[in-house]
Amino acid sequence: MLKYGKYLHRAVIFMLSCALLAGCQAPKVPDGGDDGTKPSATTVEDGGGESGTDDTADGTETTKGTEETTMSNEVGKTPQEDGLYLWIDPSAKGKVIGNKVSDMNVWMHTTWSNPLHEGYMAEVYPFVETMQFMTATGGDYNRDLFVDPYNTEVLDDYNFAPLIKSCRNVVDQGIKPMIKTGNIPRKYSSVSTTGLFGVNVYPPDDYGVYYNYIKALTQALVDEFGMEEVKSWRWGCFTEYENGDWFQGTCEDYCKIYDYTTAAIQSVLGFDIKIGAHSMTVTEGIWDEREFIDHCINGINYCTGEQGTRLTYIAVSYYESSMSSMIAKTDRLAKAVDIVRNQVNSSIDVALASGITRAHLDQLGVTSIYYGVDEGRIHSESPGRDAAELISRIVGHTKQGAYDAMLLNLMVEEDIDYFSAWEYHTDKYYGLPTVSYHVANEFYKMVGTTQVESTLKRYAGGGARSTSKFWDALTSTDEDGSLYVMAYAFGEFKFLESDKNFHIQTDLDCQKARVTVSYINDDANFFDEWMEVCAENGLGQNDFSWSPDGTQLPERLVTDHARQVYSENLTAGKNFAECARLKSESFEVDVIDGKLDFATVLDQNTVVFLKIEPIE
Repeated sequence: MLKYGKYLHRAVIFMLSCALLAGCQAPKVPDGGDDGTKPSATTVEDGGGESGTDDTADGTETTKGTEETTMSNEVGKTPQEDGLYLWIDPSAKGKVIGNKVSDMNVWMHTTWSNPLHEGYMAEVYPFVETMQFMTATGGDYNRDLFVDPYNTEVLDDYNFAPLIKSCRNVVDQGIKPMIKTGNIPRKYSSVSTTGLFGVNVYPPDDYGVYYNYIKALTQALVDEFGMEEVKSWRWGCFTEYENGDWFQGTCEDYCKIYDYTTAAIQSVLGFDIKIGAHSMTVTEGIWDEREFIDHCINGINYCTGEQGTRLTYIAVSYYESSMSSMIAKTDRLAKAVDIVRNQVNSSIDVALASGITRAHLDQLGVTSIYYGVDEGRIHSESPGRDAAELISRIVGHTKQGAYDAMLLNLMVEEDIDYFSAWEYHTDKYYGLPTVSYHVANEFYKMVGTTQVESTLKRYAGGGARSTSKFWDALTSTDEDGSLYVMAYAFGEFKFLESDKNFHIQTDLDCQKARVTVSYINDDANFFDEWMEVCAENGLGQNDFSWSPDGTQLPERLVTDHARQVYSENLTAGKNFAECARLKSESFEVDVIDGKLDFATVLDQNTVVFLKIEPIE
């Protein structure tokens, strides 16, 4: 977990280099091909900047949305103008797009100890369905839910009121709390040593005592919110359970904690609860998380003595050390999820071969697991006074939006169900919106639509020149026949410096269409103006606690001068509030003989969202 360390996390900075330089065990998720080798990259003349390679070595087209490899009906004529061309085939339908931005994290549940304005989340964050309370039930004296967490003579002086209060404020906003249990309360472990993140990293002395604690918490939540409501919540067991900075026990220790936790919750809510676990996976832990997965499917439950343990979701972490390290590593996220997904499938095969029935596996939840990312994005950028880390794990620069769009596109393709985010605004849920917020909010308009096949190619000099995973598009349609496009260019491409034409062509059964375009570029971002203000006023490294590239401005400004400069430009001066507002435009386009053909623009490190509605 990378939220509040003053330290560098092994999952982000050092593991890959250690594997190469020190000869240690190689990570399970290599930077290169499936065999762990670095793939060859063909440099192309249109690349340049950060993204100077093609997605395909021969520059051939790629298609999205179905298993087909070529478009069934590319509308329009051979392009005569240079630029990017997107062909959409509405008849070639694929999967329904799920809500990949459904979850947000909080480091301490007490972030929600005070209520937000009534209806605020529904209005400002319509895409958020779940608020993850990380390490919500113990591990340090502020998280341990007791009247007196220091008194080791009394083990059942429970005080669940603080967590219940936070849950109430979340529920009142129309979203669901997710209780990530752990770590073990300090007075439950005679060896109670805190690790890197300040929490107890050892198992309990008495698992029965811990079972009673979790059972009592679950019952207290039911007493407050009702059985039906609490049964709709998701539960977790620890954060990055195989990360030695979070937990120093063995795999057996963790499996035992998971089994007792699950059984305690089930004793109140019934068997069919929503529960799972969060591993690093993107890098090596102190033991192999695949052993835990197999235990849940084929092992004997340490608490109940029965075969298997309920497991309905599995989450991983996904961090890059910096924005630039993301280049050419976009497959690492998919590979991390594939590691746990493949283990589930392998363990199911073993279970079926051993005589365990599919009906039993269905009951355990393992035949319909959903896969997510419980935390991640970018760890650090340029240093501040105290650290180079990013509080929200995003940068304020406009390219963050293109990065996010690329991840969302990848998640749709790879069937990754959600990516839990930290903050989207400059002041937790308030303040100025970031480009990450704009991307999430616009992407949410595509949720529930059906992906359709499309081809994006760059044309120059009368022919197709290249394709790239760094500039690509996600396309979909709804029941009314409207089309949706999320197009992005992540990186600095030479051809986009002079040729920003972005042509959209498709079949459309109407005579006229209304096109609504939203550009997520510098004109929808305050951060470029903020960088100008910093330069004009001499603000530098020592005016920021953590990285100056981060978005949590009120929180990380440490000098009166910096805070004053920022405040003076919020609604006056540079007027950051206006700079951060997303601008959209609508226009009508004629559809000629069933063919729609129009152009807009796509610049480097930007995102364009379009909705195309038939109106006549």
